Amino acid sequence: MSLRVHHSVHTLAATLLAATLSAQSPTWIRKDVRGDGGGPNAGAFDAARERLVMFWDGTWEWDGVAWTRRISATEPPPRGGAMLAYDAARRVVVMFGGGFLQPFGDTWEWDGVDWVNRTAATSPPAGGGYGMTYDPVRQRTLLVTYTSATWEWDGATWTQRAPASSPPPRGGFALAWDEGRQRAVLFGGSDAFQTVFFADTWEWDGNNWSAGPAGPSGRTFCGMAYDSQRGRIVLQGGMAGPFQATSETWEYDGLQWTLQPGAQQPPAVWAPLLAYDRARQEMVMFRGQRSSLGFFAETWVRRCANGCSGTTWTRRLDETSPLGVFGAGLAFDRARGHFVLFGGSDVNTEYDETWTWNGLRWSLQTPAVHPSARVYPAMSFDAARGETVMFGGTTLGAFDAETWTWSNGQWAQRTPAVAPPARTAAAMVYDDARAETVLFGGIGSNARLDDTWIWDGTTWAQRTPPQSPPARGIHAMAFDAVRSRTVLFGGAGIGLGRSDTWEWDGAAWLQRIAATTPPGRIAHAMAFDPATSRVLMFGGEDGSGIATYGDTWAWNGVDWQAITMAPQPQARSDAAMATDTGRGQVMLFGGFDWGLLAPLDPMWLFTGRPAATATAYGSPCPPGSPTLAAYGVPTPSCERFGIDVTGAGVNAVGIVGVAVTPASVPVLGCTLHIGPPIGYLLVATNGDGFGAVTTGVPSDPVLLGAALYAQGFALDPTASSGGVRFSNGLRLLVGE
Repeated sequence: MSLRVHHSVHTLAATLLAATLSAQSPTWIRKDVRGDGGGPNAGAFDAARERLVMFWDGTWEWDGVAWTRRISATEPPPRGGAMLAYDAARRVVVMFGGGFLQPFGDTWEWDGVDWVNRTAATSPPAGGGYGMTYDPVRQRTLLVTYTSATWEWDGATWTQRAPASSPPPRGGFALAWDEGRQRAVLFGGSDAFQTVFFADTWEWDGNNWSAGPAGPSGRTFCGMAYDSQRGRIVLQGGMAGPFQATSETWEYDGLQWTLQPGAQQPPAVWAPLLAYDRARQEMVMFRGQRSSLGFFAETWVRRCANGCSGTTWTRRLDETSPLGVFGAGLAFDRARGHFVLFGGSDVNTEYDETWTWNGLRWSLQTPAVHPSARVYPAMSFDAARGETVMFGGTTLGAFDAETWTWSNGQWAQRTPAVAPPARTAAAMVYDDARAETVLFGGIGSNARLDDTWIWDGTTWAQRTPPQSPPARGIHAMAFDAVRSRTVLFGGAGIGLGRSDTWEWDGAAWLQRIAATTPPGRIAHAMAFDPATSRVLMFGGEDGSGIATYGDTWAWNGVDWQAITMAPQPQARSDAAMATDTGRGQVMLFGGFDWGLLAPLDPMWLFTGRPAATATAYGSPCPPGSPTLAAYGVPTPSCERFGIDVTGAGVNAVGIVGVAVTPASVPVLGCTLHIGPPIGYLLVATNGDGFGAVTTGVPSDPVLLGAALYAQGFALDPTASSGGVRFSNGLRLLVGE
């Protein structure tokens, strides 16, 4: 149960208008816009808190509206292929194993506030992609490995069972608990070489495995969950042959499998996350793999309709945003105060979508006329004419020579009398000092290029300076607004990525010899950082496809300096980067992770503004009293921010006080953690003692750097602290 409260917190703006921006050094801040992850994916529905929990590069929760990244004091290392199940008796989500660069064999538990690493004397073998579900009859978490070994977790110990019979060894099988028939159901999978795809069904009654009816055609890496409303196991997607994804939906009623027709189905994928949301009575499917390299990051729900005589899948546009792509074009529209993103690829598809980011959220633009789908276009904003300029790129392997401009929500193809030859992976920036757009190099149909072109808003003109940087593509440039120079670094020449630095002053190219030089690279990103008055560079790869960089460098006009900080974006190449001149920050979007062999979703900001944080402090009192935790982070105009209350009384009502100062005042044998409250939030709990207040932070940039403090209170006549229970404190710093 969640109670949306619009008063109190929304009135805090008047109190906090005097808050000023916290002075701090520039830092990278991650901006999560959707749940992200790499298959195989696993999730579990937390029935007490009415949210679907997923873990990959962090903890994500689906509340029926949007995915929200949860930040906790303790967090497991990132991993793919971990197994999750909800332990209803102990009210925790159990996670085991998974893998990334190494297999994990650890056991973790999530209580809605924090992760606890549970050390067991004996554990299943390390690995990912096993099957795991919860047996409510025996109150054990059930895990099955690739060798068909059967394990059970009781909250303290892993025990390997010794059934008389077991399914043949396999990987990529699906496992779910059938509540109506009180048994676990296992289906499908494949051998280690994916030459044999199983189509058999097995059932576990708590003591032994027995064979069930034949199911759909052989497949592996399906999503499977129990629909408690329909009383059936639902199976979705999977790989029906080597890299052959399916979009089929099947149901199992304990007697037979039935293919479910539907006018609209999710995309064909394998390894999707599939879980049943009991609170909203809908099946949720998220993410999956579409090819050997490509993922999709859409959320689909399936609800019973027409008196349960039929079902339908519907895509949910949770926190609408671009998919993770690489090779997109990005520019900041200074006239309208938003970023413009176009194109890019997720390995499977080249996109023709136009998105804008206004500093708070992404918006998909739908102009009647637009460029064709493409990857690696050159893009920059022409401030003199108030329009974004895009040139070239690759469309289905063909190099392009088109010039397009974007302004006032419309694309227009320009037909200048003179234009550069077709190319992809060129670099282009706007020269503020000379009111012209500069394009250099790229990869042409026959060779890498070393030509310099100028766009004046009407036509292109080639410049012929005395010397030019050697021919290259997949390089990066940025305009140094302080020194009025275009700075170029790296790119693909002959062999590995180049490490040379060049500057264009409007008439000539000059090579700059620096005492310190970043390693040679290609597919890196560069932009000017107004906060430090330096050119910023991030990431790329060495040109061999072996080493991908996750380093940050700054150019001051004389030398390069490595910037070491935490957090920092994960290593990537082919990301897009541009400067928000209004807010004085740099955006890094997308890119490709060669370790995961996948495009990336998260967006990062390099900014001097404070990062939004939510930090718990103090302890509940007396022991066993409610605990406060943040849901999301407090950023201006964030509608998905809230406060969770766990461990409270069943179907009870309490309050959360909000103050602008902390405190440590002894009261009734406990501690008051906040100063004089300036507002109260009412919270009602459900049958599991969980409550949530979903609120928003006013969309006022003056609030950046302001801190709020919260503490919950509940009446309980049995409490030793004068009949009042006190929660811990929660410090909320409003930021990016």
